[in-house]
Amino acid sequence: MNTAYCKNNLNDYINALTTFTAQLTPTGDVKLVNKAAAEASGFPMDSFIGKAFKDCYWWNFSCESRAQIEQDIQDCRMGKRIDREAHVQIANGQFIYMRFMLTPIKNAVGQVDYLVAEGVDITERTQRFNNLSDYINALGTFAAQLTPEGEIKLVNKAAIEDSGLSVNNFIGTAMKDCIWWNFSRESQAQIAQDIINCALGKRINREVDIQVADGQFIIINFTLTPITNSAGKVIYLVAEGQDITRRKELELTLIKEKEIAEHLAFHDALTGLPNRRYFMKSIENKFALAQRKNNKIGLLYIDLDGFKAINDNISHQTGDKVLITLGEKITHFVRKGEVVARLGGDEFAMIIYDYKKIDELALTAKRLIELCVQPFNIEGVKVKIGMSIGISTYPEHALSVGALISSADKAMYKVKRTKKGSYSFAE
Repeated sequence: MNTAYCKNNLNDYINALTTFTAQLTPTGDVKLVNKAAAEASGFPMDSFIGKAFKDCYWWNFSCESRAQIEQDIQDCRMGKRIDREAHVQIANGQFIYMRFMLTPIKNAVGQVDYLVAEGVDITERTQRFNNLSDYINALGTFAAQLTPEGEIKLVNKAAIEDSGLSVNNFIGTAMKDCIWWNFSRESQAQIAQDIINCALGKRINREVDIQVADGQFIIINFTLTPITNSAGKVIYLVAEGQDITRRKELELTLIKEKEIAEHLAFHDALTGLPNRRYFMKSIENKFALAQRKNNKIGLLYIDLDGFKAINDNISHQTGDKVLITLGEKITHFVRKGEVVARLGGDEFAMIIYDYKKIDELALTAKRLIELCVQPFNIEGVKVKIGMSIGISTYPEHALSVGALISSADKAMYKVKRTKKGSYSFAE
C-alpha cells in the first residue's frame, strides 16, 4: 500500500476530528496536527510540524506545564496511556480546561511506533464543577460528591476543617475509609451499605455518630442523595451531614429534666419512696387488671408506732432522719412487682399483686415489722419505732379500690388499739 496514501488518509481523518489531535514521534515531535488544534492556537498547521510538543503554544506559558508534558511523553513512550485534566493556553492568550489523552501506538512487534495526543475542551463542565464546588463550600453542613461506588470526587471546607486533614486525604478515597467512619467496622459497614442502597436510587437519612478532628465524636443528621441523569441513571451521590450534637444534648437535657419532674411528681421528696399520687395510680391500675384477669390483690396499710414521740421529745429533724433510714430499708426490702409508698406523715402502704396464698401477706407483714426490731442510730442517738399493719384483700374483703383501702385502714387502727407492733387482717 502506498505510504503517502496512508498518510493522507490519516491526515484527513485527524482533520475531521473536532477534538484537538496530533500525531507525535516517540520522542515527542509533532508529525501531524489537525485543524481544530491549529485554530485553537491561532497558528498555521505547518508551524507545528517537527516541533517538540512541549514547546508548542499550548504548554509554553509555564515551566511546570512543559515539564509535565515532557514527563507524559516519556511515560507514554514506555507504553503507558496518559489521561488527565490539563490547563492549556489557546489563541489570544486565553486559557481552557482540557481532558488530555496521550496514547502509545505500537507496531506488529510491540514497539511504540508513534503517539497520538488528543484534547477535549471541558471548560464548561469544569466551570459547572467549580460552581458546584463553590456552592458546596458555602454550605455550613459537611458535604461531599461521591461516585456511585462511594469514591469521593469533591469535599467541602466544612468537612475538611472538622477532619483536621487536607483535601488530598479525601479525593479519590472511599468514603467508608475516611476518618469520619473508620473508628469502627460497624460504622464502615453501615456507610458501605448506605452507598449501595443510594446507588440503587434510595435516599438515606439517619442520625449517626462520626469521628472528627482530635478523635472527638459528634452526632450528625446524615443524608445521602442519588443524582440521576435524564435517562434516570444514578451518576453521582451527594452526601451531607448537619451537626446536631448540641441539639441532641439539649434533647437529652430536656428528657432528663422531664424524668426528674415526673419522679418528683410521683415520689416522696424525703424518703425517695413512691408517694400517695403514685400509690393511687398503681392500685387503680392493678385493681383493673385483677378484675380482668381474675387475680388477687393484697394491701398492707402501715402506721409507725412511737414516731410522734420522736418529733415531740427529740426533734423533727431526728424524725426526718428516721424516715429516711426507714425508706432506705424498705427500698431494699421491696421485690419486683411490689409497691411500697409513703402516703404522708408516718403512714405507708404496700401493694402485693397476684399472690398465691394469703399466708404470703402475713409473712410479708412480719418481715416489715422486723425492719424496726433494732433501734435506729441517728447521729449517736438510739431511737425506737415500731409498725402496726392492717391487711385487706381483693376480692375477699373489698370489691373496689376505696373499700380495699378503707378495710386495711380499719384493720390497722384495730392493731393500734389492741396490740401495737403487729398485724391484723380486715374482717
